[in-house]
Amino acid sequence: MPIEEMLAALEQEGNEHCQKILSDARAQAKKTIEEEEKAGKELEKTLMADIDKKLEVERSKATKAAYFNINKAVAEKKEELIEKLFGKLNESMFSNNKGSSREILKKLANEVLDLVKSEEEILVSVNQGDADDIKEILDSLGVKYRFENSQSINGGLKVKTADGKITVDNTFESRALKAQQLYKPEIIEMLFGGK
Repeated sequence: MPIEEMLAALEQEGNEHCQKILSDARAQAKKTIEEEEKAGKELEKTLMADIDKKLEVERSKATKAAYFNINKAVAEKKEELIEKLFGKLNESMFSNNKGSSREILKKLANEVLDLVKSEEEILVSVNQGDADDIKEILDSLGVKYRFENSQSINGGLKVKTADGKITVDNTFESRALKAQQLYKPEIIEMLFGGK
């Protein structure tokens, strides 16, 4: 075989071998690109899923915070309405008080004296309109007392022992406050359906 044929055969074999290497390289590059694109899409899906989860968590937090703030504002408005209701009630009860019923005062005085069992002089605070009736009631019960008129008391009485250790507030105001605390849940139920 002449040398030119050998060189031609070698060249052809080299070209075929180069073509095979190029073909394999192209196939490998195509496969690598496809794998990387697939991996990129998987990564994109994963990242998007993570972003969606984070967005859902943030959306949930924001929704919960909004509901909390709304419920808080509603509760504050309800409380404000209840306070106004009791304020109006107290105002109407005390606005025209020129003196309380003698029977009511006697009952209030007896309740106080049952709690303050003192042989010593007691300090009694009342409003001016109830002063004469309270004096008569205490005198009839043989109680030693010192008297004090109070503009802040609309009805009833407040009693303090001489040593100041015991104070009993049986005024209309204190009873109204106790009633407010006692009946507030029922009033809320009536007005707002317990919500």
